[in-house]
Amino acid sequence: MRRLAPLLVLALAGCGSAPAAELPAPAGPPRSPALTEQPAGEIAPIVSEPIPTVESGFELDRANDRLSSAAGRSTATCREPIASAALDRGARVAVLCGRERVLDIHDAKTLERLGRTGAGIGPTAVATNGVELLHVTDLLGDALLVYSLRPFQLIRRVHLGGGPYAIAYDRERRGLWIALAGSNRLVNYSAGTRPVIREDLPSIRDAREVIVTDDTVTVRSERERQTLRLRSR
Repeated sequence: MRRLAPLLVLALAGCGSAPAAELPAPAGPPRSPALTEQPAGEIAPIVSEPIPTVESGFELDRANDRLSSAAGRSTATCREPIASAALDRGARVAVLCGRERVLDIHDAKTLERLGRTGAGIGPTAVATNGVELLHVTDLLGDALLVYSLRPFQLIRRVHLGGGPYAIAYDRERRGLWIALAGSNRLVNYSAGTRPVIREDLPSIRDAREVIVTDDTVTVRSERERQTLRLRSR
């Protein structure tokens, strides 16, 4: 069996070397303006239905800064973890922390931390192709951050504008769906080392989550659900 080399990249977070407890709070959702266009797709109200979390096979305890696996292992994380994603075909797990503004990589079996790098100035969500690329929305930086796994590093920063908040990977079409909650837009980018915009659609206000399942994209706020039907490749 091929032994994977450890990830040794370490970098300072966007807020410098201040203790984690003194760093600013994680970036919260932006205020959405009034709608000027009818959102694309089908719109339906949400009644007493919680916003789902992205399934990575791991559980994050934001209040206690912990990462737990289904096997019962647990480890400390960076300060205030807000999202996780399985990658490297399940051998690694990425953890994004909002207060510390860092992206960590852990071994999926032992939960040992293998690498760390900065995650912009206001990261809010992470998506991955499940192999060697990760994409992070940086709300305060108005950007999409692109990371490679080997070596583990930031390789590109794509300016988005409009308050990028939620993101999901579209495996069928090898794309990224990003909710620009600060401008009521839903954009579709090609996924890869050089993301290029494919589509720009009007979305609902206060988008908090984007979910892609087969040929459906769902955008959710606390009150509404927007559903778009996609063409298969």
